[in-house]
Amino acid sequence: MKKTIKLFTLLLLLITVGFSACKNNTETQEDVKSEAIIKHETPLLKTDVINDTIHGIHIICKYNIDNKYFSGSLMNTTNELIGGAKVKIYLSNGMTLNPSPATDLKPEAEYESTFMIDAEVKEWDKWDAQIEFNNTEE
Repeated sequence: MKKTIKLFTLLLLLITVGFSACKNNTETQEDVKSEAIIKHETPLLKTDVINDTIHGIHIICKYNIDNKYFSGSLMNTTNELIGGAKVKIYLSNGMTLNPSPATDLKPEAEYESTFMIDAEVKEWDKWDAQIEFNNTEE
């Protein structure tokens, strides 16, 4: 009898784990594809400004030397929604700064999404920016 109860408990546990693994697996399979774009092959100097359109996102980004932060804007130039757009800054000292808050960029928006990223960290002399966003596949 004890053997039967143990087998039944083990079977119940395995079924529960199996169902929960299947449930978690289907929740993570979304129709969202994350994209990351690094534009520059050579790092930028502190005085350089990015003013470019990359994969339909117009980015302006510069470093404020006096106040030690990066600022800029993102604007969608396409006729499709660009979800979860954010900017990451990479420094020559190996640090990656906290990204800007993710924002949805509306199609051909008349406004820009602005950002500021604090860069008061140990010495560095070059930087680069990366745009990340989610692309919904239909």
